[in-house]
Amino acid sequence: MMIRKFNFKDLNDVCKIYNYYIGNTIVTLEEEPITTDKMRSRISTVLADYPYLVFEFEGVVVGYDYASQWKMKAGYRYTVETTV
Repeated sequence: MMIRKFNFKDLNDVCKIYNYYIGNTIVTLEEEPITTDKMRSRISTVLADYPYLVFEFEGVVVGYDYASQWKMKAGYRYTVETTV
């Protein structure tokens, strides 16, 4: 398994993984699959300030993780939320 920085060529794979969890679980708190355009926008927002990584196994993206801002209040300025 290799962990590496996200590249926009990974967009379809990440979107497919996320949409699986929308359709088969409640963990995303979303009800409808998202488009690659929406996923691109979300990832671009994260990448402006935080890391976004993918997990690759035998050349296939099988997972991803990223950090994002937790809350806007000043006391949380050094706090991030992580998603795996």
